[in-house]
Amino acid sequence: MQAVPQVFRHAVDSAARAACPELPEGFIPLREVRSLPLLGRWPLLEDRMPAWLPFDGLVEMSRRSEAGDAGAREWIELHRRASEGEPEAQRAMGTAFETGKYGGPIDLQRALFWYWRASLSGNPVANMHAQRLKESIDVVPAAIEDPVLLYAGQWRIMREDARGEISTWIFSLLRNGAFSSRTVMRQAITVRAGTWNYDGAQATLDLAIAAAKGLACERWEIQLLGAKDPLLFGRDADRATYVLQRVIPADENL
Repeated sequence: MQAVPQVFRHAVDSAARAACPELPEGFIPLREVRSLPLLGRWPLLEDRMPAWLPFDGLVEMSRRSEAGDAGAREWIELHRRASEGEPEAQRAMGTAFETGKYGGPIDLQRALFWYWRASLSGNPVANMHAQRLKESIDVVPAAIEDPVLLYAGQWRIMREDARGEISTWIFSLLRNGAFSSRTVMRQAITVRAGTWNYDGAQATLDLAIAAAKGLACERWEIQLLGAKDPLLFGRDADRATYVLQRVIPADENL
């Protein structure tokens, strides 16, 4: 049996939830999320890592920091702040990757990434450096592409309807817009199928669930409202609440 998330265990009655749209404890409104890991799945650079996560560089700088290298400690702290969404730290991280400051690695694609992220927050100096690099290097698309919050793959979706009934589903979302799903209902496994669509601009997941034997068609239109590692939280117009979590197969772990 799946454990019930804290958001459901401590839920108030549905009428109160409808009148009180605040997010559950620990969730950040999507419009306020700055931490890069919470923004979704990032495209990968040639080292098969997201631009914000220079794995080899972090390992090397951590090793040097443990050996007493003050520059490496500064680099690690700067990377932490940049990953949490501080524009000035992101600009400085771009400089560090462009010049090798603090003794860190030089990586022009990641330099562009950090300048670009800082420029999106309105940092004029970062914008100038981003435009300069874009004109001087062969830009890898992953260096400037946005992340995707919800995407094809397996997702665990826990749903609490307006009556307070909780169900847990595993949805396999396919790239062609179809899905299959399963849950345990009345001690029997129920399998459903249908189509899905995610509107990134509106942060809305639309699940059209086809009819099955003894069951009617359903449509879940989930407005995603908040995030916390590793969960997403949403509601629909029928006052149902949802907690979504990506299920990562072992062979997909980075």
